[in-house]
Formats: sequence, structure tokens, C-alpha cells
Amino acid sequence: MCSWTALNQNEQGYVMQCCDCNRVQMAFGTTVVSFTKDQFYDFYRMADVVHARSLNGFESRQHLLLPSASVGMVCTAQELKQLHELLKGGCSKLLYNDLLITYKN
Repeated sequence: MCSWTALNQNEQGYVMQCCDCNRVQMAFGTTVVSFTKDQFYDFYRMADVVHARSLNGFESRQHLLLPSASVGMVCTAQELKQLHELLKGGCSKLLYNDLLITYKN
């Protein structure tokens, strides 16, 4: 059974990490996704690129693929901004925690 610790949260959702198995869980709106750390980092990088494109006036709705067979999310520009902020904070905290663990060892 997982023991979750919060990495980041906002009014739309949260990012948490299990202290036992190191999986990362993201909830956004009505969607909850469980990632390995590598999958979470990949998803954040993809969201970062899509968010940057949206700032340049590309499509009003953005599609983000999830690390699961044929599943994706469609976000408005505002939702994408909120998702990006949520993921960015979660990624920063996850990297910080990893550095602390590496330093202690």
C-alpha cells in the first residue's frame, strides 16, 4: 500500500509521490494518472513544450498524450497553464528530493 507525500497542488489538482514505491500520481480535474518517475519527467517535458507552443498562439485546445496506450488529455489554454504550473512545481520538488537523497548517500 502506498504512503503518499504531496509534491505540489493547486485548485485543479495535485502531484504526489509514494514514499514506498516512488511512483508519482497526478490528479488534474477529473483525471488521475500514476507514473513512474521517468514517465512523469517525460510528461512534464511534453507539457512544457506544448505550453510554450500555446503561448505563441497555436491551437486553442492542446492534446497531451499520457503514458498509457492510446490515452490523452485535451486542455484549453487556461487548463494547460494550470497543468503546467502544477507539473512544474511537482517536478521541481521531485528533483529536489532526489538531490537530497543522493547527497545523503
